[in-house]
Amino acid sequence: MKKFNTLEKVLALLGVLLTVLPLVLAANYYKLQPSFPIIDVVIIACYLLASVLLVYCLCRLILSMNGNFRSQILLPAAVVALLGALSLTMIGDIDIKTVKNDFARDRAIYDQAVTYLNEQEASQKIKLPEQYAALSLDGEVISYSCNDGKHTCYLFVMLETDKRLEGILYVAGNSPSIYYDIVSQYSSYSYEDLLSNYVFIAFTK
Repeated sequence: MKKFNTLEKVLALLGVLLTVLPLVLAANYYKLQPSFPIIDVVIIACYLLASVLLVYCLCRLILSMNGNFRSQILLPAAVVALLGALSLTMIGDIDIKTVKNDFARDRAIYDQAVTYLNEQEASQKIKLPEQYAALSLDGEVISYSCNDGKHTCYLFVMLETDKRLEGILYVAGNSPSIYYDIVSQYSSYSYEDLLSNYVFIAFTK
């Protein structure tokens, strides 16, 4: 029985790296993106390279049929195919799951921050004190006056680019809903419910 050679082992390890790395990056997307803005490109590049690796392994398998047949090349091909399929099915919502888990862990801190914000003078952007600064990008929240000034909502920014604005939105009111006053400022939006009075929201500018 032929043993796996060095190339086959390297290709298998490379397959693991190219299919697992996108999940790691996606799970930490909002922590990494501000300092690593090409994270989307890297995630896409990993899948493209994994596809190239799969094709390369299959071509080597076919070519080996003409003489020195090596079924061992199926190992890296199987690694890329199986882990790649699993990775692609998970990556779509892994960032949102991470956001939800982090929010559930820090819910009490968000509530404290909202109490602090409600005591501040009205302003479009409000600076958070040091103990709450990590909840929002650059330590600031965006304030929205809603429902003819009856409610004030706060966006704890997690991502802001020329075209996107995303974060944890605190929605005030006993029966909270996403007010038209907020969404009318943007071209489109999507959201995921968190716990009461909070949603994860993504705006397109």
